[in-house]
Amino acid sequence: STVDATKSDNATVTVAPEEVVAAVLSVTVSPATASVAKGGTQQFTAAVAAQGGAAETVAWSVAGGVIGTSISAGGLLTVASDEAAATLKVIATATFDNTKADTAIVTVTEASSTAVGTTHVLPLQLYPNPTTGLVYIDNPDGAEVEVYNVQGALLLRSKAAVIDLSQHAAGAYIIMVGSKAAKVVKQ
Repeated sequence: STVDATKSDNATVTVAPEEVVAAVLSVTVSPATASVAKGGTQQFTAAVAAQGGAAETVAWSVAGGVIGTSISAGGLLTVASDEAAATLKVIATATFDNTKADTAIVTVTEASSTAVGTTHVLPLQLYPNPTTGLVYIDNPDGAEVEVYNVQGALLLRSKAAVIDLSQHAAGAYIIMVGSKAAKVVKQ
């Protein structure tokens, strides 16, 4: 004691190891881009990085399509034969933490039994990817550029050929120019 030096005692302190908190660290969809003909299918997979026993499962959804375009619980995308959209977004969202998701871009092509007359949509060209901020976009026509997060929320709309992502968090973003789309990763 600081008041009486003849008074003292001993104590034992046991430090328990730190518990690992259950969490989902990331979700990654594969393939990141695909071309699927109307009436066709495409299998997608999702890798979930988790810790502490968090579930490594995802819920699949598809955005931008007509009724009849769907994705199964196992990640099989079926594009309706009358699909009107040129581009679809396939989204895998972690079931343990719905703020963790990833998106794949699907270019819808015309169903064709012959290669004659088939039109192919070229992917959107952008660089650098990954980026720390500025993204340069091949946009010779000055078309409107839209930037989405992986949950599908519109973050930015511009006609510029350079997009600045420096004010946004690290992660994956979808950049769309007309019917062309690409995923960019901001570090």
